[in-house]
Amino acid sequence: RELAEQELMEALAVLRQRAEEEKLEALAALRQRSEQDKREAMAVQAQQFELERQGSVAVAAERAEQQKERALAEERERAAAERKRAVAQERDRQQQEKYRALTEERERAKVALARVEAADAERMRQERSK
Repeated sequence: RELAEQELMEALAVLRQRAEEEKLEALAALRQRSEQDKREAMAVQAQQFELERQGSVAVAAERAEQQKERALAEERERAAAERKRAVAQERDRQQQEKYRALTEERERAKVALARVEAADAERMRQERSK
């Protein structure tokens, strides 16, 4: 029983570590993407300025559309990373709930064992007193 409890604790620790690593990876990816987004936005703005300066409004509109499409794609990526983080958190919550239930079951088993041992001791005491 103690071995099973220890294995359960180790498995839970591994799952928690994985969830934390996934969460950190998702956050790092978001940060990296945000920095890249800023650089790309500045580059697009510089391009737009140059194109407008040259009087090429049609080309500038095309660049703006491309920027808009990139922004939408980036938002989809951010949403996917957020979903991944939420899934990791839910998995961690479920593992914690499973651990809590197993801990409660272990406590109930300990109480039941103590009752059985007490009843055995009482029965042995009564048999000796006969």
